Amino acid sequence: MKPMDILVLLKIFFWPYGRWTIREIASSICIGKTSVDRALKRMANVRLYDPASRKVLKKNLEEFILHGLPYVFPVQYGKQCSGIATVWSASPLKEKMTTGEKVVWPFAKGNARGKALLPLCPAVPKAALADNKLYEMLSLIDAYRAGKTRERELAREEIKKLLGNK
Repeated sequence: MKPMDILVLLKIFFWPYGRWTIREIASSICIGKTSVDRALKRMANVRLYDPASRKVLKKNLEEFILHGLPYVFPVQYGKQCSGIATVWSASPLKEKMTTGEKVVWPFAKGNARGKALLPLCPAVPKAALADNKLYEMLSLIDAYRAGKTRERELAREEIKKLLGNK
């Protein structure tokens, strides 16, 4: 399993246009078609994706995000930089809590400044800017991975909401 696989699954889960193609998914998250195809095969092997129905297995994905992902892909911080707001510095958590420390995904075209949190994979910032639901979910996942008890609980509730409303 690779971190990019989670990005592929989430993009498919939040795909707004009905049926999708590998080319469309690859283009929308700025990675190659071969990478998407390989990610889907890996995700099918771990039962997060069903190739027959071409659907993400929502319950399995939720369970993995909340119980496996923080251990498989732990948070890595960097130095202060410009980037895109994430975790509690981004919606929906920024409306629910106040914290002095801004956290960002490093990205040259970002409009926020704060402590760098390395995204799951390099394609995350650009993909998130093009899709609000994807951005919310990736920020919540990072909050869940990086947060303490209160932040994790708020992120968990919001993750369940986003996955449940689909």
